[in-house]
Amino acid sequence: MTNLLLSKNCRRLGSLLVATFCSLITVATATSAAAVSTACTHQAGALSAVTLTVDNQDGSTNSADGSGFMACVFPNGSEAYSIVIAKDDGTEDLGADNLGRTFRLGFTLPAGQSATSAELYADVQSYTIADHGRDIALVMKPVSVTSATDTDSPQPLQDSLASVVGGIRFNSTGSPPHGVIGMWIGASANRYSVSLSGSCPNFQSGGPSGSTAAGAISVRLWAPHMTAGTLTAPVLNTGSLKAFIPTEAASACFGGATLDAIVAALEVARSAAAEGETALTPGSQFTATALSDGLLIDVPTVTFSSPTYIISAPKLVPRIPDSIKKVSATARREGSKAIVKVNVPAAYKGKRIVVTEIIGKRSRTLVATKAKAGVNIFTVKVSAKKGKAFLKVTLNAKIVATLKV
Repeated sequence: MTNLLLSKNCRRLGSLLVATFCSLITVATATSAAAVSTACTHQAGALSAVTLTVDNQDGSTNSADGSGFMACVFPNGSEAYSIVIAKDDGTEDLGADNLGRTFRLGFTLPAGQSATSAELYADVQSYTIADHGRDIALVMKPVSVTSATDTDSPQPLQDSLASVVGGIRFNSTGSPPHGVIGMWIGASANRYSVSLSGSCPNFQSGGPSGSTAAGAISVRLWAPHMTAGTLTAPVLNTGSLKAFIPTEAASACFGGATLDAIVAALEVARSAAAEGETALTPGSQFTATALSDGLLIDVPTVTFSSPTYIISAPKLVPRIPDSIKKVSATARREGSKAIVKVNVPAAYKGKRIVVTEIIGKRSRTLVATKAKAGVNIFTVKVSAKKGKAFLKVTLNAKIVATLKV
């Protein structure tokens, strides 16, 4: 089971996010003159090119500058960034008056990084990645959350009226195309974890699992059964769960010729220690919608303390789309030349292959052509000495590998 960016080892305590896995120690505070924090005090490596706008409940939109909010996006462990939207004094609870607002966050990843999935504690409206993988746009609404102890039977600590936190994952230079690019989870819970099993693509690498078993996506959520009672009298604690599964990942997990076929066959079950496993009723307890680029699953009401929601389509036969099969590249040096081999899935036939020699801070293009399905072989002349040359291979504007020859 995979820990999410702000999940199994994290818990909320007021305006602080305390974590071991998350490496998130305190929410940055902005100066009195700045509503949007681009410096992200106390957060090493925070991204500077961050924009935040707010849609008001009356439909108008304004820049977050001067409107009392700040945004911080900063590195979190290996190949991940954490995201925090807070009031301009650093308080994570945005307050009841902001629960209905929509927050639009934009940022750009450094060169050599390409975004994959997002895991958020928010009511996610959309998650968009530009073609080159670096420009990110997130549209989110806050959710109410009760923080709790980090146990399988969480004890309530503090109630939050409205919060937006979470994170995204990315691939570094040299990683292959990723089978869960654009996938996101949005939840109202104290923490959660997600796992992909069977024929689903590997959640970390994005490559095919190699399994022919029916795929399933499981999300386990933790939160106290009752609210903490720090703002109002304690009541039954409820949350929510949304998941967007891109078309290729949905086909790999669930099979089906079309997304509509998957929707017709999709099942969602709830499993909890005290209850066993029960099937949710489509239309009332969950909805599944085929969108232009993937599948949206919405479980509007979740009760706690630690249920697991299992998304599957056992009546369909899973298939592995060519485009999530691993693209690979190798190179062999022969004197002043190098033999470069690039294995291309059928789905990428006709896409542009580029082989570039990296020479210090300079580069020169050696190959730029349309890919054929199967193994593409190129013989290129290399300038640098053997063992000192680097060849970057890209396919469809995404880095396949950086090879030393």
